[in-house]
Amino acid sequence: MAAIIFLLLLIRFNICLYDDDLLAYRFMGIGLFPCLIAYQDIQEVRMLSKHRVYLDMKKPLTIYVFNSQSFYTKLTSCIALSQSRKHIDK
Repeated sequence: MAAIIFLLLLIRFNICLYDDDLLAYRFMGIGLFPCLIAYQDIQEVRMLSKHRVYLDMKKPLTIYVFNSQSFYTKLTSCIALSQSRKHIDK
């Protein structure tokens, strides 16, 4: 875990919250690759610790951030906003 956090600090991967999607990085085999996650695919969001947030979806993902509380509140508000837009569009 310390190696991943050090790598994220060194290379400065950013986790971006967009209107309909979340851009995060997933470790697959030989490196970190960007993955775009739609908010509608996220079933549950949990804070595991001060620096980890767990996303329950088809392929579960643990995100490492500096302040998981602020990231958690921003992410849940983006998910709620996305769901309200979906209901309005119907």
